[in-house]
Amino acid sequence: MKLLSWNVRGLGNPRGIRALCNLVKREAPEVLFLWETHLKAHEFEVCPGFSLEFMVFLKLLNVTKLGTCYELLDMGFRGSKFTWCNRRGGSQCVSERLDRALANVSWGDKYSNASVTHGVEAYSDHNPILVNTEGEGGVIRGRRQFRLEEIWIGEQACDDIIRSTWRGKSEGSCMVDLMDKSKKCGSQLQSWNKNWFGNVQKQLRLARQSMELLHALDPVGEQKEDHERAREELQKWMERDEVMWRQRSKALWLKDGDKNSSYFHMKASQRRRKNSLAKI
Repeated sequence: MKLLSWNVRGLGNPRGIRALCNLVKREAPEVLFLWETHLKAHEFEVCPGFSLEFMVFLKLLNVTKLGTCYELLDMGFRGSKFTWCNRRGGSQCVSERLDRALANVSWGDKYSNASVTHGVEAYSDHNPILVNTEGEGGVIRGRRQFRLEEIWIGEQACDDIIRSTWRGKSEGSCMVDLMDKSKKCGSQLQSWNKNWFGNVQKQLRLARQSMELLHALDPVGEQKEDHERAREELQKWMERDEVMWRQRSKALWLKDGDKNSSYFHMKASQRRRKNSLAKI
């Protein structure tokens, strides 16, 4: 079982929703604890469709008093040393381990292999905490057919490839020329995407790893500008991931920031089944 706890410090804007949806999609927790969202339960419809067993909205608790009263022990952690930072630079920067996972002895005996991981997110001044009682598993993804990605639009390199291909010398009949240029343009775009633009999931993972590495090297957060650039880079690739899945689902009527990964994946799977042939 996976339990995810995150103090999101006022959830409700597109950046926060995007970060939360991406986090839930990536970690797939059965139980989600959200702290200080400043939202009421019925207002959480801005991010519907989470496949969660349980969702809890919490207010800030005194961890020290709670642990003393109920004889709870700190479960330790892996990952970043601190879970909160005021995001100020230099001598004004303050980082603390404010968020903790606690358990009593009987729970610890029952889940002796449980692990606690401090995550890293581009939104909120708190980092999420993931408690995993059963270990981790992997996800195997199949290959996708080539298509013009919406996220390429506006990239200068993409415009240059399309322009140079279609302004090239024509050979043969109009239909042959059309087919040849379409194939050539697609091949060059695919090569550019692989070598320069990058796979969105890969770049998203690299941006997250870079942010985690920065937290490890500078846990206090003194390098304010570097942390801000890392957060912006992670947000950029999360936005592109959102656009990519929206395109695959063809739910283009949804606005930017209204990401619901479960819904998009469901729609994309429905289209894949619809467009497939069992036999001819």
